[in-house]
Amino acid sequence: MSDALIAPIYADILAIKSRVVARVAAPSIVEPADGATGVGATPVLRGSAFRVSEGAIISDTHLSSRWQVRLASGSWSTVLHDSGETYASLTEYAIPSGVVRENEQYAARVQYRGANLGWSEWSDDVVFTTKSQFASIIGLVQVATGGGAGQYQRIDENFSPVSRDASWFNNHPVYAGIVAQVVDGQRMVKIPRFYYRADTVPSGVYAGKTYWMISDQPVAGFSVHPAFIGAGGAQLDQIWVGGYQASYDGSSKMQSVAGAMPMVSMDFPTARQRAYARNVGGVTGFREWSAYDLSVIQMLMSIEIGGLDVQALIGQGRVSQSSAAAVDAADVAQASWRGIVGLWGNVWQMVDGLKRNGGTWWRWQYNAPGSATPGDFTTGYINTGVPALSTSGYPVTFDATMLATAGLFVPATVDGTASNGSTGDYFWSNTSTDDRVLYHGGNWGSGATAGLFCAGADYAPSDANSYIGARLAKA
Repeated sequence: MSDALIAPIYADILAIKSRVVARVAAPSIVEPADGATGVGATPVLRGSAFRVSEGAIISDTHLSSRWQVRLASGSWSTVLHDSGETYASLTEYAIPSGVVRENEQYAARVQYRGANLGWSEWSDDVVFTTKSQFASIIGLVQVATGGGAGQYQRIDENFSPVSRDASWFNNHPVYAGIVAQVVDGQRMVKIPRFYYRADTVPSGVYAGKTYWMISDQPVAGFSVHPAFIGAGGAQLDQIWVGGYQASYDGSSKMQSVAGAMPMVSMDFPTARQRAYARNVGGVTGFREWSAYDLSVIQMLMSIEIGGLDVQALIGQGRVSQSSAAAVDAADVAQASWRGIVGLWGNVWQMVDGLKRNGGTWWRWQYNAPGSATPGDFTTGYINTGVPALSTSGYPVTFDATMLATAGLFVPATVDGTASNGSTGDYFWSNTSTDDRVLYHGGNWGSGATAGLFCAGADYAPSDANSYIGARLAKA
């Protein structure tokens, strides 16, 4: 038979063969790189793009994946962790906390499943070595000010930009430890102790830019966040913050329960007294939430969502109405994060532990009331010496000293034009030199000025209004 006759037949055979052998191509793990060292406690595995075998004329789609981890010194007959078939983590998978240990060598592999062609072969092993000491570090840097909401980028401990998805944060020991609990009948949210570092980036692409970072463990350069330093300087394992804006039990106590209207029209000492009133019958540690409690939320939340303009990144909240609603109303609940409802809008929330007096900021020495006397705004406070703005405006920059030494976010500069701000929120102040306490978040009619970094330091402790409420906390 001539070559001219054989060629078409041979081509048909090859085409048939390609159909027969079409399969999902074995993927590869591209991160961490093979031989990588210094890998953290919750490594993120990233796989190559899904594809079918070379030359195949049958297409397919990526249906699911399966990820496995073992000790490098062992074999795949002894798997440390198996994701099982996952339809969510197709090309990226965060190994849960507790799987890998410090200073160990591990191997990882992945296989992909196509909707039509089934499972691929396993990838080649990728071997990596974990850090000698685990600490899961993540931060945020203010890349640029202005523009209405500023520009921010997540960074690692080396000030390099990183991308982290929801699963990474859900597996981070600190974020995973934020859980709702019922304490003394109150819905509270527990936040575990963490360590922080804040300053300006020393070198590199973000040199001179303000940043803040958190670590689940104590490492060089990090300090325990002041929210977790209680009376006498004792470290706290956790704090609790009210899951809802404060309401009133009708008798004597501040409460944090669903379905209630917010507690309003009381002055600051009265709000304090109602929080302290919970500490009876062996119950201890309840108080009004403090600037330290708030700063923990601001720090953790801004890092997780990758910015500060929470109305744009999460939800508007109840900020465009004519009155308050229940603490768990649908629009109030838009302003929520990890179980803490109504963080901005509905009613302003009194914040203890930070005041403006004589032109400077004063703060609690520890995250505990200096005095059990509700009207005492002197005992336990220290003068930071940091100038407090006496003008109102949209925050542009934060005071580096307050952020670095106390973990507190207070504006260093503001601008009267919203488009020049860096948070999407507003800060109120005035020229008064007597005690001016802190209010947070805005209320039902604050509009775009409300948010996680919205604050007022212009009211005296004696002020009481129908649009000012509070929030419960506990050490």
